[in-house]
Amino acid sequence: MRIAVISDIHANLEAFEQVLIDIGKSDIDTTVCLGDNIGYGPDPEPVVSLIRDRDIPSVMGNHELAVIDQKFLTWFNPLARRSLLKTIDMLSEETIRFIYGLKPFMIYDEYRFVHGFPPDSATTYLFQVAEDELLHTFNQMKERICFLGHTHRLEIIGFNGRSITRSRLTQNVINLTVPTVTSLTPGVSDSQETVIITPNMLSWIQGKTASKSNSYRMILLRL
Repeated sequence: MRIAVISDIHANLEAFEQVLIDIGKSDIDTTVCLGDNIGYGPDPEPVVSLIRDRDIPSVMGNHELAVIDQKFLTWFNPLARRSLLKTIDMLSEETIRFIYGLKPFMIYDEYRFVHGFPPDSATTYLFQVAEDELLHTFNQMKERICFLGHTHRLEIIGFNGRSITRSRLTQNVINLTVPTVTSLTPGVSDSQETVIITPNMLSWIQGKTASKSNSYRMILLRL
């Protein structure tokens, strides 16, 4: 199965449309979104409408969270808060109902999708997480692979049962089935490494390796 993973569109309709064109040429089976479809950009309503029209499942990002609970606006810096207030005024009632229906995480084809940090945080940044908490999270993960948005950084973090490795997703091939000598997370085969992947705008999944394309900062992930 080929899965396109998109994240942090932030109401940038023009970029989103270009990515969808590229997805359409790529023989993918489904697309999953990691949230923050709104905020900052000028076209929140058309972006969400396009996500709904294309039936793209999405998790809730921190910007969507501020729409359903405006007390959460205080979490944002002043510029982001002002942008969100304008965004909310631009959203239709139908789109707001759609946002209310978003879930904090999604399990699809044995992969976990969450905006901020597993298992279900829309607000925690990966770079805020201490090493011991990251180790604990890996040990609790039932899925071998988890996709995160939020950070706007391209990175892959692996755990082989003993130690954590970090690397940027660059234009090369990364094997995501590294053999290990110790058992891994509950429900995960001990022949595979557990990884957290943070795509930016678009990722594809198929097979068992990963590589990056220059266009739209895309990543081709073969798992």
